[in-house]
Amino acid sequence: MNPYSTPVSEPSKLSTHQSEFKHVVIAWEKLRLLYNVILLLVGIIALFILINYYRESTNMVLLQTVVFAFLANLAFFAGPVCELYLRAFRHVSNAQSLRWILFTVGTIVSLVPAAIMISMPALYQVW
Repeated sequence: MNPYSTPVSEPSKLSTHQSEFKHVVIAWEKLRLLYNVILLLVGIIALFILINYYRESTNMVLLQTVVFAFLANLAFFAGPVCELYLRAFRHVSNAQSLRWILFTVGTIVSLVPAAIMISMPALYQVW
């Protein structure tokens, strides 16, 4: 090795990892739009039921809605984290189907609080 020669750059593995990371993040941000539309539609139905059927106070319903929206979007973050983990450490090869599985399961899990929010007033009326 000649210390006076011009250094030759080797292809960086970091740039491929950065590119893959960027691709995963962009794909999940596109899915976030679909996720928020689904939750918005379910949320509107839940609000309608809570306000019109159960006669819940508007302030309480709005507080529940803000908390639910914040937690749902925080939970959404688990999807890309899981995908990145499985790609990096488990070397999962079929990432596209993995992404849709994670998205579907995560969306269903995120809808559970809306179902609980709708059913709580009914449970209180029974007791």
